[in-house]
Amino acid sequence: HPCIVIYSAIMTESDSDLLLAPWQGPLGGLPPLDRATPAAIERAYHRALAMRDAEIAAIAADPRPACFDTVIAALEDSGRALRRIDAVRQVHATTRASAEMRAVNERIAPLAAASDDALAHDARLFARIETVAVDADRLPPEERRLTLHVRNRMVRRGARLDAAGKARFRDLGARIAALQARYHANLVAEQDVLAVEVETPDRLDGLSDAVRADAAALAMKRGRSGGFAFGATRPAVMAVLQHAGDRSLREQVWRMWNGRGANSGPHDNRPIVNEILGLRRELAGLIGYPSYAAFACADRMAG
Repeated sequence: HPCIVIYSAIMTESDSDLLLAPWQGPLGGLPPLDRATPAAIERAYHRALAMRDAEIAAIAADPRPACFDTVIAALEDSGRALRRIDAVRQVHATTRASAEMRAVNERIAPLAAASDDALAHDARLFARIETVAVDADRLPPEERRLTLHVRNRMVRRGARLDAAGKARFRDLGARIAALQARYHANLVAEQDVLAVEVETPDRLDGLSDAVRADAAALAMKRGRSGGFAFGATRPAVMAVLQHAGDRSLREQVWRMWNGRGANSGPHDNRPIVNEILGLRRELAGLIGYPSYAAFACADRMAG
């Protein structure tokens, strides 16, 4: 099969190069998740950011007249490598989140937000976008919609703020991104701690043999040989909530799942949530919104 030949040929490249390359195979291909080590993801992410920043810098400095093709379409086409590596990062940060991957994710998750802010605050780039947006009514409907969306996206990232406002916006964005990465890391780390333990199989009516085997294996891992344990992972939780006949077991598992991040200890997300809420309120105020809810809904609601 030709796709297998192509994939075999690029397997000789370094892992970070492979993560940045277009995915091979039909229907857009599949990401090379088997080669995506935490270290390779981090290296590739830094390179992809630099590539995207260089692409957008070229758009800002383009000597050609600003028009839909040279500005808006070019912006939408930029950052393909970054989108690919970010998809891989998100998979590993959620489903293969080792301690090393959690540390890597906390380091790189804020980088894209900081880069987006810096690009939105590039006066040359925003001037070219505004030039296209001024004449947006002359564009076909699809191009007009995209042009105004790109312009508004830049405004929402602080493109029209003064120098002090832009600096504060960047500080807020960086802090929020770092807190969000820590919040997510806490949820993932807590999966290794939380579990509902069951001593006897008579409470497992309705659950499949595969689910029971997984629960027995987790109990063994937790040092409870002969029992069963359901961890705070979506497959285990959904299996119990959908199929377990024991109502009290369903309630225990639901309370465990619903209470993630709100347990005292090293993975307590409540202080993080409180800080994020305060920072979001300030960020929305900088852009002229009365609340973060108004800010978040402004580009998502029909107006």
